[in-house]
Amino acid sequence: PSAGVDAIVLSAFSQFMSANQVNDNSSHLLRYGIMGNVTEVPSNFEMKFIVSADKGINKAMHKWGKKLLKYYGKSRAALKQDLTINYLGYATDNGAWYYYNTEANKNYEETLIQVRKQHTEKMKIPYRFLQID
Repeated sequence: PSAGVDAIVLSAFSQFMSANQVNDNSSHLLRYGIMGNVTEVPSNFEMKFIVSADKGINKAMHKWGKKLLKYYGKSRAALKQDLTINYLGYATDNGAWYYYNTEANKNYEETLIQVRKQHTEKMKIPYRFLQID
């Protein structure tokens, strides 16, 4: 490894939905390739992977992201418009306390209105959005 490098990021660089990684404990190898349940591969199929290394995981991840953005001609401009990245929100997705659960003698709407009032008004938590699963 290069001097100062202590973090490596490995991932698919194309065909993201069919790429797979497996930690093979018996051989002590990390294997990358097509998912095991794929039954047919077209003759012109191509899959690319990427390695990004740097000092510290944050720098390695940032470098990895920059490479992907450059290759696919994308920018980080959309991040500034993404409500879920820029602001605190409340989600009721799988694993959340109110995921299809309600307070006693209340329906789902009444429960979430009560939660909002308690968190935003009484506890002063500055929620900017509510995501209902």
